[in-house]
Amino acid sequence: MIQRHFDEVSFRTRVQSTQRVPDSSLLAVFISNLVAAGSGKSLGQLEFLLRAVFRARIAASGLSARPVAAFRNSLSRFWERVMKNPVTTCFGILVAVVAASPNCWAADVNFLAGDGNFTTPASWSDNAVPSDDGDIYFIQDSLTSTFSGGIHSVTKLVVSDGSPGTLNITGGQLTVAGLGNDTFAIGRGCCGADGLVDVSGTAILRTGSADSSFVGQRDKGVLHIGPNAQVIGTDVWRVGQFGPVIDAGLEGNGFIDVEGSFSARLMFLGVDDGTGRLRVRGNGSVVLTDNLQPGVNTGFPTRSALIEMIGSDAFLSARALESANGAAEVKNQYLFDADAGGVSPITLTVAVNIDNNKVTVDLTDYALAAGTSIKLFDAPLPGEFPTVYGTIAELSVLGGVSPSNYYVTYDYANGDILLTRTVPEPSTMLLLGLGLSLAMIAKRRAHR
Repeated sequence: MIQRHFDEVSFRTRVQSTQRVPDSSLLAVFISNLVAAGSGKSLGQLEFLLRAVFRARIAASGLSARPVAAFRNSLSRFWERVMKNPVTTCFGILVAVVAASPNCWAADVNFLAGDGNFTTPASWSDNAVPSDDGDIYFIQDSLTSTFSGGIHSVTKLVVSDGSPGTLNITGGQLTVAGLGNDTFAIGRGCCGADGLVDVSGTAILRTGSADSSFVGQRDKGVLHIGPNAQVIGTDVWRVGQFGPVIDAGLEGNGFIDVEGSFSARLMFLGVDDGTGRLRVRGNGSVVLTDNLQPGVNTGFPTRSALIEMIGSDAFLSARALESANGAAEVKNQYLFDADAGGVSPITLTVAVNIDNNKVTVDLTDYALAAGTSIKLFDAPLPGEFPTVYGTIAELSVLGGVSPSNYYVTYDYANGDILLTRTVPEPSTMLLLGLGLSLAMIAKRRAHR
């Protein structure tokens, strides 16, 4: 079944988004485990265990190489003195683990406006050019920062935390390279802390490779990607997370508007009672190497997920689309807005599950001939398993002829879901022809 394709990724990313253990708790757990595991072990074996934990913490911290290398050298000299003395061994363990925590290295740096330039030292509270030394950069207090050129990298960036903030990326390349959770967030705080990131011109925004990027995490967040701009990453994105059921006052409303190009690994829409929206328009392109998943946490009563494909030149591709809803749940929604060339189908490389979803097709600018179809979802040919799962619960057709003249076709043999216009019954054609004849006769008599 299709669920085999989704369960592992869904469970892994859901756990990563909801279970973050404070470093103090990690320390307590580590020491208790070390005591239990170290019973009867030599000091050399204990040192090996501690070094393994230290390496893991450094790898997860995203720290730059220079302070880490210096700390390793200091730690090596520390072993020579402390680990030889059983009395001070426990103290040595405590100091080393606390020092290995990434929170000991990061500082909060706030944007202060200055000349508004992202790369001007005076624009930041530390009076330094932003760098990837592990600090967390915040743009809020209703201020707007502009990144206009050059190549720069930071570890973590939050646009709007406790108050609104805007980041305009108009040129150059900005990389948010940190590892771990919350690397890049728009609209992270509460309440009324709306955030906007606008990537325009030929600018490039690069994101990390971890479970790291959020749009509308607790408040409203918008990411707009202009026609020639790019957002490039291999990370996991959550669009709209943490709504009012999670905590009073939370909005969790995320919107990604793509006219340029966007790439990532995995995307969730409408998570934990949030509202998630993805729009691809013009020549916009969205490519995910893993799943597109609006069907997560679907039991929340006020969550919603909307995917819009505007025109016939947009492109959206993912490994699989897991969008199933329960019969009584809020339905995931899809809008296909046709232009003169038709619509842009959603392309999947593995499978699609569309069960109990709502689909709207706007044919105002496109004439679909009787007996013909347009493709909405394009999955691959079936192999050992089917590639099309579920059925659409609600179909709405705007423009064109009566909505009753359209229906959904499930082409399981080719892995496609299509909108088809019916062919009129012979009796209907006869009546139509008779009506036209009578109209012509009446018109001739009127001219006599």
